Amino acid sequence: MVGMALLSLRKLAVVSLAVIAAGCSEASGVDPEDVHDDHEEAPGEVEQGSEELISNVSCKERTDTAYVKGKASTIKLITVGGKPVSRATGHAFLKMQKAAHAAGVHLAINSGFRTMSEQQYFYNCYLSKKCNNGNLAAKPGFSNHQSGIALDMTTSSWLAKNGTKFGFVRTVPSEPWHWEYTGGSDPGGPCSASGSGSGSGSSTATTLSWASPKNDATIGRSNAVLRVNVTDSKVEKVKFFQGSLHFATATRDSDFEVTYSFKFPGDKTLTAVGVDASGNEVPGAERNIDVTVNQLDRHLCFPFPTPGAKKTSRRSLFLAHLCLIAVRNKVRKNATSPRQRRGETNPIAPNPSCHAIRLAPSLSALLALQRLLARPPGPGHGPS
Repeated sequence: MVGMALLSLRKLAVVSLAVIAAGCSEASGVDPEDVHDDHEEAPGEVEQGSEELISNVSCKERTDTAYVKGKASTIKLITVGGKPVSRATGHAFLKMQKAAHAAGVHLAINSGFRTMSEQQYFYNCYLSKKCNNGNLAAKPGFSNHQSGIALDMTTSSWLAKNGTKFGFVRTVPSEPWHWEYTGGSDPGGPCSASGSGSGSGSSTATTLSWASPKNDATIGRSNAVLRVNVTDSKVEKVKFFQGSLHFATATRDSDFEVTYSFKFPGDKTLTAVGVDASGNEVPGAERNIDVTVNQLDRHLCFPFPTPGAKKTSRRSLFLAHLCLIAVRNKVRKNATSPRQRRGETNPIAPNPSCHAIRLAPSLSALLALQRLLARPPGPGHGPS
């Protein structure tokens, strides 16, 4: 209770300071056209167990429009920790994040690149005082968050002491979370040579290659099989990374194969790095691959009726029915076509490896399940 009270007081203090700052800016005649840094609230602390989320990287680039003092230019963005950033800024952050994690500090991005429409929202909130606490915001086209170099990060004494070592500087004295990358060039990282579609990664050597999954594959969250082929005899282990997070290790004894259950879905760039018996990275033994991890597993296995089955669990059918309804609702919510919204696409289909149901079930398949559930149990088909 005391902790919650302190947290509430802290939030109240931040909001109060925001209002005071906005009021003082108006009183002193600050012109939003002269403002290039937005007044924002401090990012919250990183929750334990979220390392996979804050370290996640997707090298699938998208192009957007960046602005520096109102002048537009084209920018290519990657995703780091769920936030869009320029590739150079993202790589610099990942190197800093890796060093922070080694020191026991969980460093995360709270805000990265901002589009024109997003900046327009914050600017309208500043003018109307009806949203975002009315915080001071730069005029659209003039915020440093639109340049691709500005990041809002979780604060720590480690960041304050070491941020400049990685090319980041503070540009807003009142906001210890706001940093900008001034290193200029791309320091290199997992996205340096990604996106070719071959999963070749940043190295041009051929001593390590991905066997499973394939590049641009879609995989389920649970028990995903990760395996690489290694031709260099010096490689004894392969470490798997998501950005700066080392999340799994495979050995030569296991044929460099490991299973892993992802905590978070979405686009990911996975990196496999070969190391020798001493734990040192083997030159040339590094490969990246782009994958998409589903929100749910691609197949959900239940003991459905099978040819020759002597007994069917109506309870299992009921659970499968509830699951199908939940999945159907989610599919329809995210549907992009009328046929998908009506449930006419992707009907239930069997999986040869188990009597399974696919995601995105059709309405007719759900009705068939309902009829099964409503049928009274016959000989040998009683509830279990």
